[in-house]
Amino acid sequence: MGVLGLPLAGILSTASALIPGVWINPATDPNGFAQASAGAGLGNMIGIVAAALLVIGVQSLFWALTETGSNSWAFTGWISTRLQSSWLSM
Repeated sequence: MGVLGLPLAGILSTASALIPGVWINPATDPNGFAQASAGAGLGNMIGIVAAALLVIGVQSLFWALTETGSNSWAFTGWISTRLQSSWLSM
């Protein structure tokens, strides 16, 4: 599961962004948002699964890199991924 976590997170993140209705602003187009609300909900649920898989994939990559003796690179990659995830969630 850990090995496939990162690629699956990328695929699911892309799929959730491509679902119609995810990027409709309900303040500017309430009728369009209401018509596409099922797609927006599905996109959000897929995004949550992708975020969970991202965490699993990054942790498994971190542990795999620490076992090879690349402790500094593993820690640097882990920190940069955490900072990117927190920056994107703002």
